[in-house]
Amino acid sequence: MFKRLNSAIPFINCIARKYLDASFSTLKRVQVFSVQSIKQTITLSSTQVDMTKMGYCHIEHRKAEMPVTTKNTNGSV
Repeated sequence: MFKRLNSAIPFINCIARKYLDASFSTLKRVQVFSVQSIKQTITLSSTQVDMTKMGYCHIEHRKAEMPVTTKNTNGSV
C-alpha cells in the first residue's frame, strides 16, 4: 500500500501545481487511480485529498486473484 501512496501523492501534487487557478474544492474531487500486481494478486485503488483528516484518502476498490496454473485447460495456450 505504501508504494501506491508514494506514487499517487506526487501525481496529485503535480495536478495541483499545473492548475494553479483551480479552486480547492475542485482539487478535492481529483482521484488518482493505481493498479498494483504482486504475484497473482492485482489491486485497483484510488487516492484523493481528504480535508477531514488533513491528508489523503486511499481506497482499495477491487482485488482479484489471477490463476497461475493451467491444470484446467485442454493443453492449448
